[in-house]
Formats: sequence, structure tokens, C-alpha cells
Amino acid sequence: MSKKLEKVFAVFILLPLCLFFIPSLTFWIPKNYQQISCNLFALIVIIILNKIWLNVRVDIFSDKRPLYQFFNAIPAIVLLLLTKNPFVLSIKGPVLMGLITILLIAVCEEYIYRGVLVPLSLKLTNNKLFISVLISSIGFAFAHIVNFEHGSFLMILSQIILAFGTGMLFGTLYLKSKNLSLVIILHFLSDLPLLASGGSAATLTNSQTYSLLMIVVVISLIACLISLVQLHGFKKKPAQHFI
Repeated sequence: MSKKLEKVFAVFILLPLCLFFIPSLTFWIPKNYQQISCNLFALIVIIILNKIWLNVRVDIFSDKRPLYQFFNAIPAIVLLLLTKNPFVLSIKGPVLMGLITILLIAVCEEYIYRGVLVPLSLKLTNNKLFISVLISSIGFAFAHIVNFEHGSFLMILSQIILAFGTGMLFGTLYLKSKNLSLVIILHFLSDLPLLASGGSAATLTNSQTYSLLMIVVVISLIACLISLVQLHGFKKKPAQHFI
């Protein structure tokens, strides 16, 4: 396995491993805080790994061409407005703690899958933009398999597919804006309805669940097409410039 592939694979599996194993290692922590502990641990680990091994530049913030950034964010904003994220996530407890949890999830996942995995994938694919966003989006979707314990198979499968589609637009936006903060804000806003629902999903019949699955498949395919169109002709600096 090449060093580039090793780095991509390590980032790919980091968050799922944390979400699977950290709760069992921190069983003394109240359940309301386990989501925070998992994401905080993963965030600290990825920052350390990036410092000592991965060595990619993460563009945390950019105020250049704000109107350009906004126009490139429109597809992601439309997707969030259409879906409003009606899926399962274990967020319960006081409002402030819920907000902190959602914010930490957004920061952690965006730092890992857009901030680090996108540039690593650029290196791996010799600067192929769409393929790099595709890899990061698959990793982002894969991280959601841990939610199978929280709901029915088809509902969580729908969530995973929608996460993939959302990841395509988020990854594209990050490439074009060089502004991870913007993507974090959108991610945070997309998860806010989960706070209002207390982490519970709507009860759907089998036919409604299948219909939902088909809808998110179509939405995700459209997201891939939009990503391809947005990245067509877009010139990114060579991958080594991320070092």
C-alpha cells in the first residue's frame, strides 16, 4: 500500500472507529456526553496526525470573493432546505449542550472529510478534483454506518446516501471557496432540526420509507451532477501546494 493510500485510508476510518469504540471505553461518561467525547477525541487525533504525519494545509477561513463563495454555496443551501435532515442522531438533553454537540460534530466531520481528506485525495488521484470529492464523500457517508443502531435499516441507508450527496456539494464548495468555516456553518445548520426533534425520527410506513430512499438516491445523483458541473474547468493548484 502506497504512503498516500495509507494516509487516505487512515483518515477514512478514523471517525467510524472512534464512534464504535470510544463509547465502550468511556462507559462512565453519561450518554448525553458520549457523542461529544467521540467527536472531540477524533478531532484531537486528526489534528495531531495532520501535524506529525499527514501534513496537509487546511484552509480554515477565507474572506476573499464572498459573493463568489455564496453563489457556489447555493446548491448546498438548496439541498439543506429541501431535506431538512429528518434522520436519526442521538442528541438529547439541554438546548445548550445540544448546540455544542451539533457544532462539535460539524467542526470534527468537516475538518476530517473536507479539510484533510479532500487534499489527501487530491494527492492520491494526481489532482483529479471530482474523484477527490467523491472519495471524501464516500468516507463521510461511511462514517454514518454507526447510526444503524438508532433506527431502521432503510431509514439509516437513506441517511447514508443523503450524507454522500451532501458531502459532494460540501467538498465542491470547500475546493472552490477555500473556506472550511463556510462549510462548517452549513453543516451546523443542517443538523439543527435534530435538536428540535430531540434526536428522534418521524415514524414512516414501509412504502413511505421506500419512497424516501428513492428520493434521496435521486437527490444524491443530482448532487453528483452539480458537483461535476461546478468543478468542470475549475483549476486547482497542484496537490503538493497543500503541504
